[in-house]
Amino acid sequence: MEKLNANQLIDDARLTPLHWRVILLSALIIIFDGYDLVIYGVALPKLMQHWQLDSMTAGLLGSVALFGMMFGAMIFGSLADKLESYGFSRKRLIILCVFIFSGFTVLCGFANSPKEF
Repeated sequence: MEKLNANQLIDDARLTPLHWRVILLSALIIIFDGYDLVIYGVALPKLMQHWQLDSMTAGLLGSVALFGMMFGAMIFGSLADKLESYGFSRKRLIILCVFIFSGFTVLCGFANSPKEF
């Protein structure tokens, strides 16, 4: 019986078009996910002026987005493990998450107050 060296196998592996597609789509998801924080940073001076926000409240609004990412990762990460045994693929859950955070990013554009935001 021949021994398999996993490190050597990984080192000698080639990237296929499928791998490149997964890398590209994953990069796009990360870019879209981070877009809301970039826009918040750009729009922050105008929001502070328009809504008369102090720096503490403005920082809190930015921090809430990071807490949302943390809780979303914890909830949907464990949900992905549980739902996979029921035939609901991780790919479908990622697509669902992209629609959820994209939808809420669009809704933030219609906020009229810090509470709505």
